[in-house]
Amino acid sequence: MGYKRIVGSMAALAGIVLIIYAVHSMNVISEAKSQVKNMSNQMSGNYVGKMMSNDMEARASAYDRPVQIGLYTGVALVLLGAGLIFIGRKKH
Repeated sequence: MGYKRIVGSMAALAGIVLIIYAVHSMNVISEAKSQVKNMSNQMSGNYVGKMMSNDMEARASAYDRPVQIGLYTGVALVLLGAGLIFIGRKKH
């Protein structure tokens, strides 16, 4: 196996792991957001409750961008790895 195929396989594997981690993180964040929404519905009667629910929603949404960046990086690594595997194949 050539150097390009080894590097491509490693990049594709790392990309797949990163995609799995990002999807798992998205599910955890989604669950946290739904719990925050349930709690904020119960506390929305007064000013302090609204402030607390807005703060909790902001904290739950703070990880959306890093997770999306991880997902896009994982997809890019899989595509790059597949390209390197394709380029590094033996020609008959």
